[in-house]
Amino acid sequence: MTDNGDSYTVHFRDTLTGDTRAWRSGMSWHESSEYLWGEGNYSDDCNRVLFMYGSDCDPKQDNKTYNCASEHIVIDKIVCDKTGETLYSEGGEDDAN
Repeated sequence: MTDNGDSYTVHFRDTLTGDTRAWRSGMSWHESSEYLWGEGNYSDDCNRVLFMYGSDCDPKQDNKTYNCASEHIVIDKIVCDKTGETLYSEGGEDDAN
């Protein structure tokens, strides 16, 4: 995916609890965004749990379950706010049907 300059929303799913939440980034999608979410800093649970649960997150407790090596928080899709186009997915809800 190339730069589109539009903000995006990340749709998370917690595979332990079944919870789903959306987080609006306010950042623009750019060439390295897919790497950032798929393999970079935002790809591990110790960061994703903060995006998904925000102020509901208790780092001392949750980091025992959602550590950097766990893969409990998945991205069903990242959607462009302006167009609704799916920019990134980890095989979430569309593949489950």
